[in-house]
Amino acid sequence: MQETTSSSASEDSAFDLRDVFRVIRKYWWAFPVAMFLGGLTGYGLSLTQPQVYQASSMAVVTAGSSDQSLGVALTADSLAKSKAASYATIAKSRSVAEEAKKILSKKNVSSFDSKSADDLVGMVAVQTPENTAQLTIDATSSDPTSARELADAWLAALQAKVTELETPSPSAAKKPTDQTYVGTSFIRLTSLESAQLPSSPTSPNRRLWAGVGVLAGLVLAGIYTLVRHQLDRRIRSIDTLTQNFAVPVIGTIPLEGRLKEKRALIAGSAKQGIEDFRFSESIRELRTNLTYTSVDHPPRVILLTSSIPGEGKSTISSNLAATIAQTGQPVVLIDCDLRRPVVTKTFNMVEGVGVTNILTGEASYDEVLQVWSEEENLGVIGAGRLPPNPSELLGSDAMARLIDSVADKAFVIIDAPPILPVTDAAVLSTRVDGIVVAVRAGTTTVDELDSALAKLQRVDANILGLVINRVPIKGADANRYGYYGKDYYYSSDQKKS
Repeated sequence: MQETTSSSASEDSAFDLRDVFRVIRKYWWAFPVAMFLGGLTGYGLSLTQPQVYQASSMAVVTAGSSDQSLGVALTADSLAKSKAASYATIAKSRSVAEEAKKILSKKNVSSFDSKSADDLVGMVAVQTPENTAQLTIDATSSDPTSARELADAWLAALQAKVTELETPSPSAAKKPTDQTYVGTSFIRLTSLESAQLPSSPTSPNRRLWAGVGVLAGLVLAGIYTLVRHQLDRRIRSIDTLTQNFAVPVIGTIPLEGRLKEKRALIAGSAKQGIEDFRFSESIRELRTNLTYTSVDHPPRVILLTSSIPGEGKSTISSNLAATIAQTGQPVVLIDCDLRRPVVTKTFNMVEGVGVTNILTGEASYDEVLQVWSEEENLGVIGAGRLPPNPSELLGSDAMARLIDSVADKAFVIIDAPPILPVTDAAVLSTRVDGIVVAVRAGTTTVDELDSALAKLQRVDANILGLVINRVPIKGADANRYGYYGKDYYYSSDQKKS
């Protein structure tokens, strides 16, 4: 039992990891853009920062004389190292700062005249490498020459202070042979290297600023990706539909070929490329699934609609009608979108005559029925003249009689307007055997589809299923809509690319 639980947990973790990589792959462009902008911003901010130059002077602490014995020399070296640590503390004192300011004034370095002793202390850092008698004085300033002068002046001031502290007074000498020598310093601070003029500023570090900007951009891109994914309510997978709705998915239509630019009649066309075969086969799958939606009472009149405009319901209804007609079954496609009709244009038929002419008694069914030139089993009834009251016409008894009379002769597919903008589809839903709702992948939101289905359910419409249209066959969202035929179909006269 424990093994099963562990295996399940591992599968969940793997799925979560795959999902993270999928989201990153989907919004991959955000990372280079954010990193570039972050680096550019960091570099730009570094240009607004004041430039700081640093100059360093070096000194060493010595003790004793050159003619002392080895034991005395070792003792003197240890003393010098301990003195170096104490001199580092003295070097940060105010008295040394005041002395350095006097030296700078004598050299006519006026850039420090307005600075107090405390200000100068803040501009100097003193370092003593561990286990050495060496002192390094680092002075900083906005001007390279000032930084060099301050480092040298500070060292001179520190030397003067050390001489003052370490030179014994005459009364301190006990014997003429005393090692401290009367009037002479036993401990000396000797300059090793005077400060050099800095050639470039040490701050701001523009590379560091740009690097921090790039890192910040990377983090912001990650946050943007996660937030965008969480707030994205668009339908991007078949799981989104199955988890949020009780309506089955009965078809997935890939986005291919001519459908990328405009509506097109592909199913049943004599000349088809690889991409067209993919689309045609998906329409055949939809046709097959419709036959199994109700085995005991198969639908004879199907209404095809969508939540909002632009989801491809007219393209699907036209191609579905052509595909069903290929089986030898008589089919009549009725364009009931009396606001923006496109069916007759898709079939390249005569426009301006159709449903409204029949309902108003201006023409009969036989007069407006147009037979498709490539398949005699398919008849098309256009929308006709656009009326001022589409909903009233579609909900009339005359419309019900028209649908019933056509259903006695053929299988009927009705292309209806979108559900949310107008009530036409809801009105027609009571006149048909079932409704198929088109959903555009990556565009239709969960909220829009939920509102549309709720609107149909309020009138007790029989919703047969959902058709996901314009499914991507490559990219981060490929294969997330239950479509796996992208590389299977090809024509005999073409090579698979």
